[in-house]
Amino acid sequence: MIVKARLEWDEDMKHFIAICPDLNHLSSSGKTEEEAIENLQEMIKNVLNSLPDNLFYDSKNLQEVKVIL
Repeated sequence: MIVKARLEWDEDMKHFIAICPDLNHLSSSGKTEEEAIENLQEMIKNVLNSLPDNLFYDSKNLQEVKVIL
């Protein structure tokens, strides 16, 4: 699964913030860019693992499309 994330520096916290707009702006932070991304990956895995198994369709029958509004 590929999701897009935005990486920002928070001057007040002195941490990098990784934000995933596609997943309700799920975010995480870290002292380095790599740590922020790793923490966000872990959060995304935890969120997806908490969802019911039958929520997702069989991906071999899906076609990826881009919808621009």
